[in-house]
Amino acid sequence: MDLTSLTLSDFKYITQLLERKEFLQAEISDIDRELGGVGSVKQIATKSVKASVGRPRKAGKPEKVAVTAKKAGKPTRMKRGQMKENIIALLKESGKEGLSVKEIATKLKVNPANVHVWFGSTGKKVTEIKKEKGRRVWVG
Repeated sequence: MDLTSLTLSDFKYITQLLERKEFLQAEISDIDRELGGVGSVKQIATKSVKASVGRPRKAGKPEKVAVTAKKAGKPTRMKRGQMKENIIALLKESGKEGLSVKEIATKLKVNPANVHVWFGSTGKKVTEIKKEKGRRVWVG
């Protein structure tokens, strides 16, 4: 970088970047202090922050954050045959009115598509379950 070729606007832009870098580093040090005060945190790896060269990110676009399974509320996997037992128990409790696939999926905390597939494969072998007006009813 040749300092003699820089213009006044270049110096202003560099000054803005340096101020932004100092502000972000101060925030990071505050966060590090807060994390250090938490008793359950055993080890926190800190990485140095580099100021990016170029234009800053546009304010209107939020960063995309990946959602992990725990944050999304993903249910735990059922054991073999457990879905059959749970669905039959729910249908027996519901009585003559029955339950829709969506209601069953909500109560079992599973994907409605999985319940549809279950009714198309394993559920069709259970003769006591009938489909009436979009609802599954236990007639046994």
